Amino acid sequence: MLSVEIINIGNELLIGRTINQNLFWLGARIFDLGGYLKRAIIIRDIKEDIAEAITVVLKEHPDLILTTGGLGPTYDDITMDSIAQALGFKMELNDESMKFMTKRRPPENESIRLAYEKMSTLPKGSMPLLNYVGSAPGALIKSKLTKIIIMPGVPAEMQDMFTRYVEPLFGNSKSKEIVILTEKIYEAELAPLVAKMANKYPQVYIKTHPASKNGISHVKIELKTQYNDNAIDVECNEIKMWLKQKNVKFSVQ
Repeated sequence: MLSVEIINIGNELLIGRTINQNLFWLGARIFDLGGYLKRAIIIRDIKEDIAEAITVVLKEHPDLILTTGGLGPTYDDITMDSIAQALGFKMELNDESMKFMTKRRPPENESIRLAYEKMSTLPKGSMPLLNYVGSAPGALIKSKLTKIIIMPGVPAEMQDMFTRYVEPLFGNSKSKEIVILTEKIYEAELAPLVAKMANKYPQVYIKTHPASKNGISHVKIELKTQYNDNAIDVECNEIKMWLKQKNVKFSVQ
């Protein structure tokens, strides 16, 4: 199971200007792929803060560090340079990235050509992650046993880049989910059972979500695991048995 940490970069994420769609999407995708997302950090477009975040997270030795944001042509797009600074790497123009951008969208004037150069200047020794949706490339940097994957902040660009370059790193590991829908029982009545299951099967994440429809209580019980054993199926069977004993109407998805 790959361990993952995320660093989302951008002032707009911290002032209520932009919803952090990237964290929402990445969290779900990493879980589905069988990875373990330990932590996510949201920071501003400040060079020292970005460098500090990379340094702090590297001390935890995750398999992957995923960053989003700060790769464009504007003055506050400083992620590449900040990460290079944290790692002690120099920056250099990446010919592969520059050629890809120029061929895909030939620059119409000198300002655009200079913008391409800025976005194609990557930490020395990094692997460029070509952007097939937008413009700014990402990069993959190895720091001992950790791979740092730098991606754009635009959700569509980030998602395409993740699918192309990051998903293959997870191999064949997958997660599994079972959902049990109950009727006419309150979450408080299920709480002792849920606590018992959480203690008995720590490798399975269990969570209840209450709702009311036409005045009738409904509770959704979610079971999720990233382990390949049968604990989730055994736990599901125990919950179903308990519900049957209590004459609770339920269905399994």
